[in-house]
Amino acid sequence: MSNGGALANTVPGAVLTLRNGLTIGSVNTDTATLNVALNLSTPAAAPIALTTLNTTPILNGASGGTLINVSAAGTLSVGTTYAVMNYAGTLDNTSFGTFALGTLPNRVTAHLLNDATGLDLMIDTVDFPVWTGAKSNEWSTNTIDPRLDGLQLDGARLRHRTRVERRDLVVVRIRRADEARRVLDPRIRAWHQPGLRAHGRHARCRRRVRRKR
Repeated sequence: MSNGGALANTVPGAVLTLRNGLTIGSVNTDTATLNVALNLSTPAAAPIALTTLNTTPILNGASGGTLINVSAAGTLSVGTTYAVMNYAGTLDNTSFGTFALGTLPNRVTAHLLNDATGLDLMIDTVDFPVWTGAKSNEWSTNTIDPRLDGLQLDGARLRHRTRVERRDLVVVRIRRADEARRVLDPRIRAWHQPGLRAHGRHARCRRRVRRKR
């Protein structure tokens, strides 16, 4: 595989067999990429396998220059070793050092192992999303608007609540405008206030206004 090349087997459970072995790079500055899907049902079955013609890969690339991107169609088990590439023999430290982990499944940490059966991946930790309710009591995988923080409503009721709040704002503005009119006109301030009865001088003023009409 030449500099910048890529080798992929991203079909879970499938095996890519290399009958003529594997050579990566030609000088110690070359890089490459391996994309593999782990076999969850049979962890020892590697997605890439070398046959007996060239049982150990020849790695001429840069240190850490061959990235291994790992995917998995399911949940990985902590402490389990999954085969990445099967071959006979053990790589020396220089050759093993050309490999480096690229991408892993979300919330997974792992490290590569160099053993007598090939290149493996040991799963160190597997984490799962935890809902804390920090933004809202609404259970949702969507991003919660911080302005809605603390509202204990589902989507439909929340939309209704928003309309009510908008209506209340309009009512407040109307009331403020009405109060301003009362200040400007003492007659309106006296007998247009809800719940108050006009009396005395204001009552006479009210009768005069009615007679003028």
